[in-house]
Parts: sequence; structure tokens; C-alpha cells
Amino acid sequence: MTLALVAAYELLLPRLGRPATIEAVRTAFVEPLGEATRQGTLAMLDAAPDPFLALVAVSKSREEHAFGKGFVFERRTTIGLGGSHCPFHFTRNQD
Repeated sequence: MTLALVAAYELLLPRLGRPATIEAVRTAFVEPLGEATRQGTLAMLDAAPDPFLALVAVSKSREEHAFGKGFVFERRTTIGLGGSHCPFHFTRNQD
């Protein structure tokens, strides 16, 4: 997918300019499957006993299977990993 996006960007950039190229590539990549992705995500989260844990599991699975060994995911040292602070905040909505 990345190769196709980069190739489209490189091909369109000289003709359309940066803003229009980004919009064209985004539209071509996101819109055709956007609604199906949204519905699938909603169904998964609605059916999960714990939506937060389900989202974490999907993210970890994508890191391992979708991106391949060429990608390295680095997690910043947090208090839980011995750091002095956590550089991010997660808020869980209990609705």
C-alpha cells in the first residue's frame, strides 16, 4: 500500500502541486473503504467485552502482521517501564 501511495504522490505532485496531490491521494485511498472500515471498527468495539483492550490487541496485531519486519515500533520509556514520567495520556470514556 505504501509503495502505491508514494508512486501516486510522486506522479501527481508535478502536475497538481502538494495540497491537491495530498488531497487526491487521500481521497483515492481513504474514501473507497472508509465506510466499511468505520462499520467494521464499530462492530468490533460494540461486540468486545472490553473495547479498550480490543483496540490495543488490534493495534499490536497490525504492528506485527501488517507492517512487517521492516518497521520498528519504539515505545517511549514510561513510569511502568522505569521512566520518570509518561509522555502521553489516555482517557477511557466509561459511557
